[in-house]
Amino acid sequence: EEDVGLDTQGLSNDYKDFTSNWQRDFDCLAIARHDATMIDGVKVWKMNEIKAFAEYFNSNAPERVVVTSGGPLQFYLSEGTEVGDDPILSSDGPFNNLAFNWKYGNNGARIVLTDVGNFNGELSCETCNDDDTHGLGNDFLNTPENLWHDASVIQGNCWRESCIAQGTDHGTLMTASTKLGNYAIYVTMSESDGSCPEFLINNGVGNSLFNGGTTLCTICDNRETPWMISNGVDCENAPNRMDQKCNKDTYWSTNHFCQQSCFNNGNGYEGDNCCNVEDFEELGNFNCLTGYYAGWGDDSDASSMTVERCKEICLGEENCDYFSVWPGSTCSRYNANSCEDAGTSNSPNHVSYKKLKDVA
Repeated sequence: EEDVGLDTQGLSNDYKDFTSNWQRDFDCLAIARHDATMIDGVKVWKMNEIKAFAEYFNSNAPERVVVTSGGPLQFYLSEGTEVGDDPILSSDGPFNNLAFNWKYGNNGARIVLTDVGNFNGELSCETCNDDDTHGLGNDFLNTPENLWHDASVIQGNCWRESCIAQGTDHGTLMTASTKLGNYAIYVTMSESDGSCPEFLINNGVGNSLFNGGTTLCTICDNRETPWMISNGVDCENAPNRMDQKCNKDTYWSTNHFCQQSCFNNGNGYEGDNCCNVEDFEELGNFNCLTGYYAGWGDDSDASSMTVERCKEICLGEENCDYFSVWPGSTCSRYNANSCEDAGTSNSPNHVSYKKLKDVA
């Protein structure tokens, strides 16, 4: 098992956070449908047990388990959203629960709704070979190439290749339909009173809490114009330019110069919804002594490393609590309270920052 994709692309490409969230205990789970720009629907369930995904989905995980009860605690649909035959957003109420690893006959679905996952209102029995239970992560006949399909739709009685799959992620024999959306799974622990927290988008990096129907933000850069670079002027310290240029200037708009600073100043470029990367406190010219886990030799763009780029990297890594950046050399990342509890080492080349809140 290993990570799939990048935190910063978790809503636009295939993604699995095996290193962190796959191993993390949770008892609140949300499944959101989105198009990488907008979440149009999300359901939140309270799990029956506190477990990690590794316990649910690794090779020795139990089969045919109903993992929630009482139905969704939260159900959001953005205005105008059509649920239709969606395998997650369809239905509601106390019997609209989640089942994992639903193996039946020589078929199976990884995640399926208990009430509408089968057209007859009851999921397929263990020995039933009916091809009629449909959800996320589906396979018929245990075939590696022909009849697998990542996302199905709610549908009536069908058989093998006559069953409909969403989009293009399916085996060669499956019948494709229009993709309803992409699906992202988010997990967290419940509040002290046992309730699941309100889910909030947090920097759009793929593994945070969110509200349905909220536009996802993107990590924006802060690239200066050639003139600014030649004259030692950076985006963060040029307020007059942020007022006079940005989306008011054709040259700037074409090249998206100072994208983050323009957005922060209220003059963002058309279509931009930049994440807040001002969630760091500058600590001074030193590097941390303990807790190092990545940096030197790990980043392909180390030779052009900047403070803003290092912030972006740290925002995309859940275990990044501090970083020490040496521009043009390294973005060294640290976890826990390493920079404050274990002391520091003076270094005129490094500037260290503390992440002020959990943004990953």
